[in-house]
Amino acid sequence: MTDDNALSLFISSETLPTRSLLADLFHEFHRIPYEDAAQMAKHSWGFLGENMAADETARMADVASSQHMETRSIPSVQERSIQSEPPRHTAQVRFDDKQLTFIHDDTTSAEWSWEQVRILSAAPLKEESVSVQTIQQGPSAGARAAGLAVTALTGIPLNFGGRKKEIKKETVRTELIFVMDVLAGPDLRRWSLRSDDLDFSCLGSEKTYSSQTNFRILLLRWAERSSTALKNSGVHAFRNNRPLYELGYETAADYEKELRRLLVLDSLNNV
Repeated sequence: MTDDNALSLFISSETLPTRSLLADLFHEFHRIPYEDAAQMAKHSWGFLGENMAADETARMADVASSQHMETRSIPSVQERSIQSEPPRHTAQVRFDDKQLTFIHDDTTSAEWSWEQVRILSAAPLKEESVSVQTIQQGPSAGARAAGLAVTALTGIPLNFGGRKKEIKKETVRTELIFVMDVLAGPDLRRWSLRSDDLDFSCLGSEKTYSSQTNFRILLLRWAERSSTALKNSGVHAFRNNRPLYELGYETAADYEKELRRLLVLDSLNNV
């Protein structure tokens, strides 16, 4: 089998099956322990297999169909070629019932009607930052007291404990942020937003003092208006008020993989 003949198999519906159903599928098809199948399901994000032979793809599609999962396959080369434009990060947006406007670098803007929004994606992600603090650490109180006692008895100044030492202390901080991506227009231009770096004045009287609450309100307003856009698991969780910790986005790579499946679906829907 050449690389050109390899296939990718993925869930073809917008919403994903539950993780337990995907684990059942991987357990049955691969004949592996359920714990391993559950790990595969956790990070599959709708991709059931990549670089697969045609007969292997057909067998997995049959197993998925028996469990009421809709699937589709395309050449893996084609799947890897489907991409959006590089993301443009923005902190300023405006919207009304007719259109959405992104302001980039305070100088340029892009306007899209809600019908032009093709994918709306969102997720809670944890970010870690490391700060390093240098601390000057001298001799202990006991060592200094001993030095003073000997000096008092002998008249010889002694420095018990030596000179001050520099100690570097690392502090790891974990922060939960909400991210959102809007992909719009014929060239799938991608706009990325973050809850910790977004001007929510566009919400008007709905704006609160909480950036995460503001993010949720903004996302719900946009999801209502972009009725024809494909939406990821995060958007559906926000809309249905489901616990976000159940989504399972461990890293940004999980989020990007799920978004890639929506890109594939969008491409096939707009052929």
